[in-house]
Amino acid sequence: MNKKSIMIDMDEVIVIGNFSKYLIEFLGEVDFEKLNSQYRQDLIKGREEEFRKIYKYQNLYKNNNKDYVEPLPNCVEVIKELNEKTDKTKIKYDIGIDDRISNLESCDKRLLFTEFRNKKLTKEELENKGVIRINNWLDVRKELL
Repeated sequence: MNKKSIMIDMDEVIVIGNFSKYLIEFLGEVDFEKLNSQYRQDLIKGREEEFRKIYKYQNLYKNNNKDYVEPLPNCVEVIKELNEKTDKTKIKYDIGIDDRISNLESCDKRLLFTEFRNKKLTKEELENKGVIRINNWLDVRKELL
């Protein structure tokens, strides 16, 4: 059996980093569910320099104890299983897992990890682009293994 290549996005797919937490600290309460923007950084348009000065040396992937943030539930186990069946040496990949639909164009099988920026995409829109919505890592396992 030929191994397939796979691309998995890290932010909001493998781990939830601290960027959203920093935005809330910077801006006050933010309802990401109502955000119509494609990108979180759009929230600080015009204030990027001020934001960078405050958060420049903050690690997006470490918590207050300086430990790395935990991956999403079941993520590590499913990725280990996928690793046995995939080839990571190709640039164009067979399977893509991302939370941005635009990052799934260079693959044959497209899995869109549900996140605030893509929740409004309808089932029909996803089907037209050949994209399958997944909500968690058990959905990934079911779809790929």
